[in-house]
Amino acid sequence: MAWDEALFGWLYDAVRKRRGALPSKEELLREARLEPLVPRLRLLASALGERSLEVREAEGDGSFRDDVIFLPSRMDWASDPERNELAYVVRVAFVTTAMRCAPVSLPEDADSDERAIAAVAVADVVLRVLQEELPVAAEGCVALGAEALAGRVGCWTRARVRSTRGQRRASGCR
Repeated sequence: MAWDEALFGWLYDAVRKRRGALPSKEELLREARLEPLVPRLRLLASALGERSLEVREAEGDGSFRDDVIFLPSRMDWASDPERNELAYVVRVAFVTTAMRCAPVSLPEDADSDERAIAAVAVADVVLRVLQEELPVAAEGCVALGAEALAGRVGCWTRARVRSTRGQRRASGCR
């Protein structure tokens, strides 16, 4: 690696870390990190996807493109680290099944809302296939999906109520 690449990488990482809010102590205690899970998730993705797939860190919530699944670097919305790790596994099962059975073609500049709408559009097909092929993953998708949605909607609702009262948005809401 040339010195200019190393310098750019260091500056890019410094800016990226600075832009994101620091996680709270509570979030750190329940978070799961992607990095140590990548080898197992890559193996799982390739087995479920019936071809060689890569798992990489995403800038945001994640997506997939070609033979690469992009996942967030950390998850902290579930109640404990084990459930957050399980969320990575369930996410890989959902994405690989969607890639195989209900492929959706989104533009490369699709935002997180467009990706979420696409996921909802294929959820019925994906969950039906998962129920037939891997029932535990289907149950995990439903249970963890409901928990994740409740956390985001609850956080959003609390923030909206507080902002209508003239208070600051609740911290920790994404």
